[in-house]
Amino acid sequence: MAYLKLEDYHNAADAFKKVIILDPKNVLFLKKLAATYCRQGNMEASVDMYQKCLNVKPEDFDLNLELALIYFNNIQNYHEAAIYLKKCSELNPGRIDIYKKLFDTYRKTKDHLNASDACMSMGDLYLEKDDYENARNSFCCAVLMNPRNAFGHWKMGLTLYQLGHEELAFKKYKHAIAIQPDIPDVYCDIGVIFDKHGLLKQAKVFYEMAIKLSPDDHDNARLNLIDMSMKKLDLDDAMTDNEKQ
Repeated sequence: MAYLKLEDYHNAADAFKKVIILDPKNVLFLKKLAATYCRQGNMEASVDMYQKCLNVKPEDFDLNLELALIYFNNIQNYHEAAIYLKKCSELNPGRIDIYKKLFDTYRKTKDHLNASDACMSMGDLYLEKDDYENARNSFCCAVLMNPRNAFGHWKMGLTLYQLGHEELAFKKYKHAIAIQPDIPDVYCDIGVIFDKHGLLKQAKVFYEMAIKLSPDDHDNARLNLIDMSMKKLDLDDAMTDNEKQ
């Protein structure tokens, strides 16, 4: 440690090696040696030490991230960086910054499909936080990377709806159906727009389509249909009362 503080990396490396000879699976000192090699600019040796660390602790988030960043920043090996960043996203799926880095990595390798998936994951995390602006931007990026990403168009529509842009949301929903006509949630969300504007016949068609595509799971469409039926009954009763007067 004293050698590192003095930036005497050669002696620091020698000291860490002596400890590792006695305890080859000591991740603490393997990691210190990896960092020392990195500071010396010996990236091949640094990567080798990180991989030895991961042989002992393959599920360690920080180790995977540090190795990914060495591949990305120091070596510019983006394919390897993507492997370890992907592992990070599996170990900690709530980290938006990991998906941002994954997106940058896939974009470097022109892997547009995986770049689109990374944006989708970012967008979903922003949606969970009700951050609709950033969610929309993420889903927009997803469909730019992969224009055939039907779920990207649908979720972009969701965020546009939440931001008050119903017409744009409707267009994105229709676009999603044109690409992939078997996503039940899209039909339900189109039904919501028709329902909101009192277009109950059209809403009914889309709610029923959502249920047809997902008969066991689409409670939202069923509940909306029931609610819509109640509204229609109230309207019929009001018209009947008006005719009696």
